[in-house]
Amino acid sequence: MHPIIQRAEILLQSHAHPTLRLTELLRLLRRDVDQSLTETRLRTVIGEHPGQFRVLESWQGGWRHIVSGAEPATWVVAVGQGAPPPEGAPPAYRLRESVRWLGCGIDARSRTDATRWYAIALTERATRQAFVRRVA
Repeated sequence: MHPIIQRAEILLQSHAHPTLRLTELLRLLRRDVDQSLTETRLRTVIGEHPGQFRVLESWQGGWRHIVSGAEPATWVVAVGQGAPPPEGAPPAYRLRESVRWLGCGIDARSRTDATRWYAIALTERATRQAFVRRVA
């Protein structure tokens, strides 16, 4: 298996968030695997493995103006489920896996479905970050 694909799958399944922007995944892979990796090459390599990754385009159509500060982005979702934590499945894990599962099942051609999923993914991120800041 391609080392970029192997590492990308591990990163996505072990990351706190269920999905990463392509640019975030690129930064992590440059650090771990290949410093010369480009966004175009990563997108091509990931696109060749639809059984392992789902690539979703960010806010489509007239929905972009609704979310302030959200730049259009490409998101990557691991299709395979990560291993559950040894102590069972806490609510944070179930939420993460629900968002991942929804991302794997949406019709990416549907502007409404894609936009709803992006809103859910961004809300999950914001909630997790707010919780982490409050705990710290």
